[in-house]
Amino acid sequence: MRAEATQNAIRLKAYAGTTGVMLAMNVTNERRAGLLGFAVEREGPDGEHRWLRGLLRFPGQGGARLSPIDSAKAPIQKFRWSDYSVYPDSAYRYRVHGVYGSPRRSNWSGAAR
Repeated sequence: MRAEATQNAIRLKAYAGTTGVMLAMNVTNERRAGLLGFAVEREGPDGEHRWLRGLLRFPGQGGARLSPIDSAKAPIQKFRWSDYSVYPDSAYRYRVHGVYGSPRRSNWSGAAR
């Protein structure tokens, strides 16, 4: 299955298979300045809400090196990301937020869903 959405200069494309969902994000040139990455939230079939996790932290954030951290705290610093914690024949909803500013003081922009 494929889906796409654009909101507040962020474009999201989702490609779902039986064992994962690949998310591809893009931002207009005008909105790339100051972009730190993306905070990605997921709503599961039972209404469960959680943040996708990454392994990269900004300097000074603390925590063990290469230990998972919610993208709401340390945004994903890539334009594609995969969620391999999905189940077949289940519906998921993703919301991607652009995170701007500096690693110590970040601001979120609108989200593409």
